[in-house]
Amino acid sequence: MTVGREYRKSTSEDLQLRYGTGVLWTHNKSEQGYNKTLAISQRNFTKREYSDYGVNLILGINYEIGNNPILGVEMLPQVTYRSGTLEEVRERDDQWSNDIDEKGDISGYNYGLSNSSALLVLVYRLNK
Repeated sequence: MTVGREYRKSTSEDLQLRYGTGVLWTHNKSEQGYNKTLAISQRNFTKREYSDYGVNLILGINYEIGNNPILGVEMLPQVTYRSGTLEEVRERDDQWSNDIDEKGDISGYNYGLSNSSALLVLVYRLNK
């Protein structure tokens, strides 16, 4: 979820700059596991849970194609902090393998710009 404020400034009759900022938060929880039985019974299980907190900038331009259509390009560089845990369990029913039960911290910072943060916007304005 992202909440923010965007501002627009006209640079000419057909061109507008778009700028602003937003705050974001996401939460993710996933569990995957399977049991496999061939000659040896095996069980794998992975559990991830994390939250991302961050801020992003809004940088873009709008170009008025005609009276009502507008073509826009927007980039959203961001900085986020992830707080979360990862748990992995691997068990095998044989005498030569050790069971593995690992728990870890997957917290850390992330920053940058990716292709999912660039938007192409086509708008049809109902009134001017």
